[in-house]
Amino acid sequence: LRCYKAAGDAEVIRRELHVFCDASEAAFGAAGYLRQVTSTGAVICALVMSRTRVAPLKTLTVVRLELQGAVLATRLSRSIETALSVPVDETFFWTDSQVILGYIHNDSRRFQTFVANRVAEIRDSSTPSQWRHVPGSLNPADDCSRGLPMSELVIDSRWFQGPEFLQKPKQHWPAPPQVQPTDEDDPELKTVAALSRSSTAGPLLDPARYSSWIKYKRVIGWVMRFHPQLSRYDQHGKSQRVRWASDC
Repeated sequence: LRCYKAAGDAEVIRRELHVFCDASEAAFGAAGYLRQVTSTGAVICALVMSRTRVAPLKTLTVVRLELQGAVLATRLSRSIETALSVPVDETFFWTDSQVILGYIHNDSRRFQTFVANRVAEIRDSSTPSQWRHVPGSLNPADDCSRGLPMSELVIDSRWFQGPEFLQKPKQHWPAPPQVQPTDEDDPELKTVAALSRSSTAGPLLDPARYSSWIKYKRVIGWVMRFHPQLSRYDQHGKSQRVRWASDC
C-alpha cells in the first residue's frame, strides 16, 4: 500500500488525477499521478500507477500505437479511481500527439475500424475537454515507451513526482491544445465512394437523317422494342414500347 497523505496536519482541499500516455515503435504506456493541493497552498504530486505494453508483432503505425497508449490511459484512470480510497475532483489526460487529439475531438469524420473502435472507447471513458497536449520533452510517459536504465530511473524525479509544471498553478501548465481538423489525406479516414448519374436529353436518333416522319417513327419503334432499357411505362401503366409499336 502507498500513502498519499499530506505531510503534517495540512488539509487536502483538491485532488486531481493526471494520466500521461505515449508510444514509440517499441512500446506504448501510460503513467498516472495524484496531484493534491493543501489548504496552505502546497502541492503534492506522486506516481500512483503505470502500465507499459510492448508493441504487437504485427507492425502498427506510430499513430495507431499512440492511440493504443491513449486507450491504456483511460483504462489506467479507471483502475486508479477504483483503487483510491479518496475521491478525485478532476481527471486530466495528457498526450504529445496532436493527431490523437484531433481524432478524440472529431465528431463528424468516419474512421477506419481500428481507429473508430478505440476512439469510441476513449470517449466512453472521458470527454474531449479532459484531453490536453504536453510537449514530448515534458511527458513522463516517454520513459514508458522508450525505456529508461535503472540507474537513471532511481534519480529521475520526473518519473516519481510528475513533470515540474504540475507543481505550479493551472495557468502555468502547457496551453490548451489548438486542435487541428483531421487531414483529408489521413489514411485512417474511410474513403466514401460517390456515384453519380448523368443523362443527356435528346432524340434517340437524329430525325434529320430520315426522309419522312413515318419512317423515323418506325425505326424508333424497332429500336425501343429490342432495347430492354428503353422500355418504360407511362403514367397509365402502358408500355411505351408497345405504344410506339402501335403507332408505327
